[in-house]
Amino acid sequence: MANSTERVASTPRIVAFVAASIAIVVGGCSDGPVTAPSRSAPASTTHATLGEPVELVTGLAAPWGLTFLPDGSALVSERVSGEILRIPPEGGDPRTVGVVPDVHVSSEGGLLGIVASPQFATDRTVFASVSGQDRNRVVALTIADDYGSLTLDRVLLDGIRTADRHHGGRIA
Repeated sequence: MANSTERVASTPRIVAFVAASIAIVVGGCSDGPVTAPSRSAPASTTHATLGEPVELVTGLAAPWGLTFLPDGSALVSERVSGEILRIPPEGGDPRTVGVVPDVHVSSEGGLLGIVASPQFATDRTVFASVSGQDRNRVVALTIADDYGSLTLDRVLLDGIRTADRHHGGRIA
């Protein structure tokens, strides 16, 4: 767990990362003008216009994974706390969904990547990469209908060798 000094010290970088990530995703989905390339125009003259970054959430401690849900909200994994947080579609205060069990925090380990099932609306499943003491694993979690809790449903892959650093853990 990070102490409050570590949490505050890392907040500007975290906010910038989350804001940039969301701006890229949201900007790419905007219905603003985008000039389509013509067959005769060189690629260098075609530019997409992104909106200004918008801060949607603050106060996260080591956010690592990010996945969007069908309702437009986002789930964020916090590497050092092992928590999965839900961010409302319009932004605002994050709400804790739950703590993933048996997360071992090390230099670069903890609760890492998360991704929602393509059928999340019906199966409520989120997949997560979790660091253990000696081995990492990928698990399936079930999120409650009210987003107030999570349950470890099953271990999908276990025994992924690890060290203190370079856990990887992104899930696409």
